[in-house]
Amino acid sequence: AIKYAGDYRANMSLLSVEPKKTNKLDFEGPLNKFIANSYDEDPSTHAEAIRALNGLRESIRQPERHASGIAALYRYYGQLGYLEKKFPIDEDQIRLTFVWYDAFRSSPLGLPTLDYEKAGVLFNVGAVHSAVAVLQKSTSSDGIKLAANGFMCAAGVFANLRDNLYVHLSHKPTPDLSTECLSALSALMLAQAQECFVEKALGDRMKAGIVAKLAHKAFELYHEARGHMDADTVRSLFPKHWRPLVEVKEHHFRALSQYQESLVAKEKDEYGEEVARLTAAAGYCAAAAKEAKRVDFAAAAELAGRVQRAHAAAKKDNDIIYHELVPNFGDLRVTTGAALAKPLPLEDLTDRAVVGEDLFARLVPFSVHQQLSSYDERKAELVRAEVARMEEATQVANSTLSSMNLPAAIDSLEQPVGLPPPLLEKSAKLREAGGIEQLKELMDTLESVSHRDMDVCNETFRMLDEEQQDDTDMKRRFADKWTRTPSPALTEKLRAEAAKYRGVLGKAMESDRIVRTKFEQNRPNIITLCKSEGELQAIIPSAAAASLSPQARTCMSALKDLLARSLAVGEARAQLEADLRELAANDDIAAAVLAAGDDGGDVDALFDQQFTRYDALRARVTSNIEEQAALLREVEQANGEFTSARSSDQTAAKRENALQNLDTAFNSYTELTNNLQEGTKFYNDLANLLLKFQSKVNDFCYARKTELKEHLKDLQHDLAAQAATPVGAMPSRGGAPPTEAERDPNFGRVEQAPPSPQPAPRQQQQQPPPQQQQQWQQQQQQQQQQRQRGLRFNTTGDPAEHSEHVRRAIAWVAPSLFARPGEAAAAVVAAAAAPSSIHGGSLPEKSATSVDHVQFGKTRVFLSLEFYDVLVRAVERRRRLAAVRLQAAWRGAAQRRWYRRACSAIVCVQRIVRKRLQRLRLVRSAVTIQCSWRACRVRRLYGELVEERQKGALVIQGAWRALVARRRSRRRRRLVARARTFGGRADCTVISDDRSTCRHAGRRAGRLGRRRRGR
Repeated sequence: AIKYAGDYRANMSLLSVEPKKTNKLDFEGPLNKFIANSYDEDPSTHAEAIRALNGLRESIRQPERHASGIAALYRYYGQLGYLEKKFPIDEDQIRLTFVWYDAFRSSPLGLPTLDYEKAGVLFNVGAVHSAVAVLQKSTSSDGIKLAANGFMCAAGVFANLRDNLYVHLSHKPTPDLSTECLSALSALMLAQAQECFVEKALGDRMKAGIVAKLAHKAFELYHEARGHMDADTVRSLFPKHWRPLVEVKEHHFRALSQYQESLVAKEKDEYGEEVARLTAAAGYCAAAAKEAKRVDFAAAAELAGRVQRAHAAAKKDNDIIYHELVPNFGDLRVTTGAALAKPLPLEDLTDRAVVGEDLFARLVPFSVHQQLSSYDERKAELVRAEVARMEEATQVANSTLSSMNLPAAIDSLEQPVGLPPPLLEKSAKLREAGGIEQLKELMDTLESVSHRDMDVCNETFRMLDEEQQDDTDMKRRFADKWTRTPSPALTEKLRAEAAKYRGVLGKAMESDRIVRTKFEQNRPNIITLCKSEGELQAIIPSAAAASLSPQARTCMSALKDLLARSLAVGEARAQLEADLRELAANDDIAAAVLAAGDDGGDVDALFDQQFTRYDALRARVTSNIEEQAALLREVEQANGEFTSARSSDQTAAKRENALQNLDTAFNSYTELTNNLQEGTKFYNDLANLLLKFQSKVNDFCYARKTELKEHLKDLQHDLAAQAATPVGAMPSRGGAPPTEAERDPNFGRVEQAPPSPQPAPRQQQQQPPPQQQQQWQQQQQQQQQQRQRGLRFNTTGDPAEHSEHVRRAIAWVAPSLFARPGEAAAAVVAAAAAPSSIHGGSLPEKSATSVDHVQFGKTRVFLSLEFYDVLVRAVERRRRLAAVRLQAAWRGAAQRRWYRRACSAIVCVQRIVRKRLQRLRLVRSAVTIQCSWRACRVRRLYGELVEERQKGALVIQGAWRALVARRRSRRRRRLVARARTFGGRADCTVISDDRSTCRHAGRRAGRLGRRRRGR
C-alpha cells in the first residue's frame, strides 16, 4: 500500500490565538486602604506582598510563548484565587477597573470585577498553549506529540472558561470571551490536536484502516469547529483566513479518510469499493481545492494529485481486468472516527508548586473575617445584655436602699456626732478620682466625640446627596441621552447603612441627655461630697445620742447583717462582670472557623457551640440577681421592724437625710463615670466605623464623578459630531487682520440713547405734583426726540473731532453702502467737509446720502438707527467673512496635517507590508524549490525503479521461456523413445504442465508405431 508520509508537516497550516492585552494596574492604593479600614492592620506589613502581586501582573501583560509564560500565568491566576477570598473587589467595596483588549479586534473594555480579570488570564493561558504548540519542531516525533498536547491543553482551557468562569461574570465581557467564541476556539484547538495525531500516524506508517479512522475524526472536529465559527455573533470576529482554512481542512481530512479506506479495500481485493471511495475522495479534494485558493495549504493539492492518480489506475484496472461492480458511495460501510484528541483539564490550582504560596497568608479570608466580625458582634451583644442586667440590678439595689435611708439610718444611730468612716472613705475616693471636674471633663469629651460622629455622618449624607444631585442635573439636562446608571439604584445600600448609623447616633445622644440630666440632679451633692473632712463636718448636722430598746438593737443588728450580705452580693456581681469581660476578650475562634471553612462545616453550629461557654456565667448572673432580690425583700421587712422599734427624732432624721444624700451622690458619681467612659468608648469605636464608611462613600463618589466626567465628555463629543459648528462662533482673533475699530479704542464708542422709562402698572404709577407737571412733560418730549434720533458718538464738542468721527464712520461702512468705489470716495470727501456745517448746519448736496443719516449736536454726532444697522451689518459681515476664512484656513491646515500623518502611516504600512511580502515570497520560493527538487528526485527514482523492474521482468521471462523449452524438449524425447519402444500409443499418464504438447507428442508416436507394424 502507498503510505502518505514524507513532508506532510511542512505543508500543515496550524492556527494559534493571540493573547489578550491589558493595561497597567496598581494594587497598592486600594489594597492598603482596605487593609487599614477592614482588617485594622498596618498596610506596611503587607507592602512586600503587594509589590510581588504587582510584579506578577506586570509579567503576564505580555506573556512569553514558552512554558515559562504559562507558568507565570498560572501563578498569577492562583494568586487571584487567594486574593478573591480576602479582598472583595467589586463596585461596592474595592473598586479596581481591569481593562482587557479583545484578542481579535483590539477594542478595550474595563470591568471592576475579579472574575473578569481571571477570565482574561485564563484566556491567555489557552492562547499561549496554542502558540507553544505551533512553535514545536515539525520533523521530530516528540515535537508532534508536544504540539498535540499543547492544543489539547488549549482546548481544555477554553472549554473550562466557557463552562465554569463565564457564568460568574456579572457584566457582558469582550466578544472573544463569549460562549460562542470560546466554543469555536475549543473545537478548533481539538481539531488541530487530532490533525497532529493523523500526522503522527502517517509518519509512523501505521495501517491504512487506523489512519482512516483518525482522519475521519479530524474531519468531524473541523466540521464542528466550522459550525461554531459560522454563528452570527462571531462570524465577523475571527481573522479572514481562518474560516476558509478550516473548511479546506474539513474537506481535506474527509478525502484523506476515504483515500485510506480505498487502500484497505485494495488490500482485500475489493476493487469496486476501492473505485467508489477514490471517486468520493476526488470529489472532496475538488471541494478543498476550490476553497484552497484563498489560503496556503499545500497538503490539499498534494493529496488531490495522489487521489487522482490512484483513481485513474484503479478505474483502469477494474475496467480491463477485474470488471467488478462499483457500488454507490452511500451503500458503503460508514467510517467511524477514532478520537485521540481530548480536552485536557487545567493544572491543579491547589498545588503550591503550580500557583505558589499565598502572598497574603497572614490575612484571614475576607469571608472568615466577616464571620469573625459577626461572631464578635453577637458576643458583644451577649456581654452588653448581661452587663445591662447586672447594672440594672445594682441600680435597683441602690434605689431601694436609698428609699429606706440605708445605711445612713444605721450610721446616724451608731455615730450621732462626726462623720462615719464609710463616708470618709467615699469622699477620699471621690477626690482622688478628680471629683466634679473629672465628670465635667468626661461630659465635655462625650459631647465632643458625639458631635464629631454626627458631623461625619452628615458629611457622608452630603456627599451622597451631592452625587445624586449631579446625576439628576445631568439627567435633566440630557434627558434620554444620559444613559448612566441612576444614583438611587447604586446608593440604596449605602444610604441604608448611613441611615442605620444615624439612628444609632440618635439613640446614643438620647441616652447622653438622660446622663446629663442625672448629672445635673446629683451635681450639688457630688460637690458637697468632694469637700474636705472639716467642711463635711460643718455641713452634716449632729444628733443627740439615741437610747435604743433591746428589740431595736436586735433589729438593727439583723439589718446590718442583711446590708453586709447585700454588699457582698454586689461585689460578687462586679466580679462576675469582670469574669464575663475577660472570657469575651480571650474568646478567639479564628482557627476553628478556618478549619470549619476548609472542611465545609456549618459555621453557625460552631458559633452556637462556642456560646455554650457563657452559659455557666449567665446562670451565675441570674442566681446573683435572684439572691439580691430575696435579700432586698428581707431588708425591707427588717427595716420596717427597725423603724417601728426605734424612736423618731427630728435632728436624727436630718442627719440621716444628709448622710443618705451623700451616699447616693457617691453611687451616682460611680454610675455616671462608668456611663460616660462607656459612652466615649462607644463613640470612638463608632467613629472608626463611620470613617471607614465615609472613606467607602468617598471612593464611590470619586469614582462616580470620574465616570460622570468621562460620560459627559463622550456625550458632548457625540453631540458636537452631530451638530455643525456655527460660523459666528469662530473667534476672529488670529484669522483676519484687526479692523480700524480694533486698532483705535476711541473709535466707534457707540452709546445707546437713554431709553424712556417704561410705564409702570396703573396701581404703581406715580404722577408728579401739579406744579411740576409741565416740566415733567418737557422731559418726556426731550427723551422721545432722543429716541427718534437713534445712536450717537460721544465727542468733546470739537468740530474737527465731529468731522473725523463722521469721516471714519463713513469710510468704514462706505464699501458696504456704495456699489462703486467712486461713490464711496465721494461720500468720504463729503464727510470731510462736515466742519463747515457743524452746530445744526447741513452738508453739501453731493454728500446728501450721509446727511440723511447723520446729525450733529454740540457734544455728539447722532447716527440714525438705519445707518447704524447698516454699519453693524457691515461689521458683522466682515467678521463673518473673517471667521469663514479662519475656519477654512483651520480646516485646510487640519486636513493637511492629517493628510501628512496618513501619508506617513501609509508609507510605514507599505514598508512593513513590502518586507513581509518579501519574506513571504522568499519562504514560498524556498518551499517551491524544495517541493520541485523533491518531486524531481521522486520522479527520477521512480523512473529508475520502473526501468530496473522492466529489465528484471525481461530476464525472468527469458529464463522462464528457456526452462519451458528445455522441459518440452526432454518430454518430447522421452515420448519419442517410449513410442519407439512400445510401438503404440504413448502413455497419457505422463505428467506435463502443457497438455496440448503431450497430446501432440502422443499422436505422433502412434503414427510412427503404425507405420512400423505395417512394414
